[in-house]
Amino acid sequence: MNQIGKLFFTGLSGTTLTKNEEDFIREYSLGGVILFSKNYSNREQLKNLCTSIKNIQSDILIATDHEGGRVQRFRKEFTEFPSMMEIAKLGSPKLCYEVHEQMAKELSYCGVNVNLSPCADILIDPNCDVIGDRSFGDSKEIVSEFASSAVRGLQTNGVFSCLKHFPGHGNTSVDSHEDLPTINDELDVIKDRDIFPFKRAVKSKCGFVMMAHLNIPSVDKEKMTTVSPKAYELCRDALRFNGIIITDDMEMGAIEKTYGRVEAAKMAILAGATMVEYRSFEKTYEVVRHLAADESLSSKFEINEKIIHQVKKSLLNKTECHSSDVFFEGEKLNQKIRSALLIK
Repeated sequence: MNQIGKLFFTGLSGTTLTKNEEDFIREYSLGGVILFSKNYSNREQLKNLCTSIKNIQSDILIATDHEGGRVQRFRKEFTEFPSMMEIAKLGSPKLCYEVHEQMAKELSYCGVNVNLSPCADILIDPNCDVIGDRSFGDSKEIVSEFASSAVRGLQTNGVFSCLKHFPGHGNTSVDSHEDLPTINDELDVIKDRDIFPFKRAVKSKCGFVMMAHLNIPSVDKEKMTTVSPKAYELCRDALRFNGIIITDDMEMGAIEKTYGRVEAAKMAILAGATMVEYRSFEKTYEVVRHLAADESLSSKFEINEKIIHQVKKSLLNKTECHSSDVFFEGEKLNQKIRSALLIK
């Protein structure tokens, strides 16, 4: 079942494709590539890299984390907007839309078609540094309004958005990059508060929702969210979401310290994940090769392939940005924002 690769995002080793990476994408019909700062030197290099990836597989998804603030993989020659908490302080969802419209145009110019953003997490615990100023704020109403604007800004300009980190990572001081956080809130509280921004922003037609690595006993007493059918059911049912549910990076401490690599990916897919993300090529290669021979995933593969196909269709008519002039517009917008923040 070589087609299992369609359910995976892989990282790459550098600024150009290696022969092994080319062969892997082609042989296993890989679903997506995720790019980091190590894959970037300048805009033209990024554009060439994305073109070389799409020459192997024209409809492949190419993703990055481009949130603004401290989480932005491409900096040089891209507009560096303030954090989303700073943007929200200006009190203008319209301005938030314009920021994400600009982000989409810059990413699209280079060939990136998925932005793993925005964070729909409410900053409940002030010691939650892993979220911190990546959040739009500490109230569900503010986060809902601004996350919805962010989704619209990206999606209407040809780039998929991804609401993260479901069902909400803002009420823990533990960083899931290092260890598994536990959230002891009751399910009714989570539904009313944490899930509220996701539910509102999904209505803006986002393509992706990212499942966090969390231990939430009120959701599932036995399994962490990444591998919990109950967590995926909650996502589908509470949000009425039919798009792609992607895992957070499967190389984070929260998951790697709990499950074996191949076991974790298989459990996530069987639980309800549409796509699985690994930040490194070597680990994706290992997992996909193992699971390609696993017939127990066949029925899930068929369901997920249809979901991915439907999501891709939703952006087929969106026009990619082809002019580098868009970057001058970004600088103007950024100056306007930074001036407003100084006055405020």
